[in-house]
Amino acid sequence: SDVYKRQAPTQSARADRTKQDGAKDKAEPGQNHRAEIFLLEDTGQTLKLTARPAEVTPQTEPIRALQATIEQVINAPNSAQGASNAIPKGTKLLAVTIDRDGIKLNLSKEFAQGGGTASMTGRLGQILYTATSLDPTARVWLAIEGKPLTVLGGEGVDVAQPLTRAEFANQLSRNPRDE
Repeated sequence: SDVYKRQAPTQSARADRTKQDGAKDKAEPGQNHRAEIFLLEDTGQTLKLTARPAEVTPQTEPIRALQATIEQVINAPNSAQGASNAIPKGTKLLAVTIDRDGIKLNLSKEFAQGGGTASMTGRLGQILYTATSLDPTARVWLAIEGKPLTVLGGEGVDVAQPLTRAEFANQLSRNPRDE
């Protein structure tokens, strides 16, 4: 009954689509964005991240599409289309920036409150995969109320920054669920 069972999150074909020349399909100003939000799906034996299309209209700047997508995953219903949201109610996106180091998200203190190890790991995955849906190789830096996140919640889930999809999948395979 190892809920995470060392299973790497799934990626939809749209989240990792490549162009014919092999370049990642990154959002450009004025393009239709293929942003996705990631929720948790209970398979009966494991929880896995599952993609849902984000409701993002063409924006003039990718940063606005990213902000809208993060806000959608934060505010997603707890149970939607067979998937759930582990991000605590009341969590707010305080700031988002994109620079040469990656994507930087500043979240309110509610993000770090409540839940066990599986819930905290799930919410980290939701934020990471949603933030990187337009660029799956991007690095993500998380802060809570302006302070870099190093340990999440009372369970003490270590958060090594920057977060990447590859490192998150590796972390799941190394650390079985403690509950």
